[in-house]
Amino acid sequence: MKQEHIVVVGSGGREAETVSQFHQSLLRDGRSNTIIDVLPGNGGTRWMELNGYQVRNHSIKAEDVAGVTKFAIEKQACVTFFGPEFPLVNGSADLLEDAGLAVFGPRMDLAIEGSKLRQKILMAKANIPTANYRAFTDCYVATNFVRNAPMPVVVKADGLCGGKGVEICRTFDAAASTLRSFMLDKIHGDAGSTVLVEEFLEGGNDMEVSVLVFCNGKGDYRILPCMQDHKPLLDGNKGPNTGGMGAWGPVFWVERYMHFIQKRIIEPMLEVLAQGGKHFRGCLYAGLMITPEGPKVVEWNIRPGDPELQPTLALLENDFLDLVWRCARGESLPALKFWDGFSVCVVLTAEGYGYPGGPAKNDVVTGIELAQNPPNVKIIHAGTIMDEQNRILTAGGRVVNVVARERTLIGAIEMANAAAAKIDFRGKHFRTDIGAAGLRVILQSAGVK
Repeated sequence: MKQEHIVVVGSGGREAETVSQFHQSLLRDGRSNTIIDVLPGNGGTRWMELNGYQVRNHSIKAEDVAGVTKFAIEKQACVTFFGPEFPLVNGSADLLEDAGLAVFGPRMDLAIEGSKLRQKILMAKANIPTANYRAFTDCYVATNFVRNAPMPVVVKADGLCGGKGVEICRTFDAAASTLRSFMLDKIHGDAGSTVLVEEFLEGGNDMEVSVLVFCNGKGDYRILPCMQDHKPLLDGNKGPNTGGMGAWGPVFWVERYMHFIQKRIIEPMLEVLAQGGKHFRGCLYAGLMITPEGPKVVEWNIRPGDPELQPTLALLENDFLDLVWRCARGESLPALKFWDGFSVCVVLTAEGYGYPGGPAKNDVVTGIELAQNPPNVKIIHAGTIMDEQNRILTAGGRVVNVVARERTLIGAIEMANAAAAKIDFRGKHFRTDIGAAGLRVILQSAGVK
């Protein structure tokens, strides 16, 4: 029997959990002739390979568009799943689809994550609620604008910055300094050549949520349960912004807005993207702020959120590989079923993460096996590698994800935090308040102050 190949592109927690889910699907279906190729993978996917999983790791980075394309075509991959945005914005899906391969991820002309200005233009065209803004290519002009703007303002680099090109500025001095660092000092490279200055949306961190929409490229889509990401490094939403310190869901108090979100935000964006004759395929991610006037869009992404996907998959009762397969191949999508409870994902980070100089690396990680009890807890590798002695070492800022699910939110929070405390590496840090916003809503509804 001819060997089949599924390609997963990326090296974070999102990709490691995708590989794990795909492997479980292959076992259930008895597909022993299918290999999951990970480009490049991490310490967790390497552990899977060494422990008999149908997984192979390859030293091809996600940013290597030519290398990813060559590999997938050589293997005639039956489906390629893209985790990170960079290869999609740079045309990886186009190259693979043009070669006749199925891809989970949009073509370059629909990869709107590559330009926040383009997102704004499309939203204006589709009458989608979002923050007012001005775009600038001249730092002097932008600085003069913010001098008279009501504070706070949000300064955004137009291009890709790995989730770190956004600053909330509460004073003119802070806004002017951010503009200089983006536009003149080029801390984000060419991504900051154009900047957007937006009005600050009232609502706060407790009201910012993520909606993931899986699309089959032929107009069929499914909305997954709403999740809440936590960007700031420290408890209480303090400290520098990061790629994400954890997520929880479902965010039950957003349910009353879901019809509005579907009809006024999701469907209009899918329709305006389809006006060029091509439908979006993959995961469309809407970052929303629930303001006093209702939901408004903060940003759009073109791939599953990390860490939002991890707690979502803890609740999904459908076969995830089947869902991805159907999206990538343009097949009809099934009704989705979810476990009746809550899931919480806590991200453990390395020393120095979120600050200049970057995170510490090559420190030994211990306690993972101990932390995986009880069975409702799952440890997902993110920024890790495995050395020649088969030890797990830190290799990035976000080292490990701890995902727990329970019938109650407080149960999931306590279980995740207890498991996180059992894992150890030098400078380990994690937030202990992931999901606290949901607890506040529960207490308020019960009349507890």
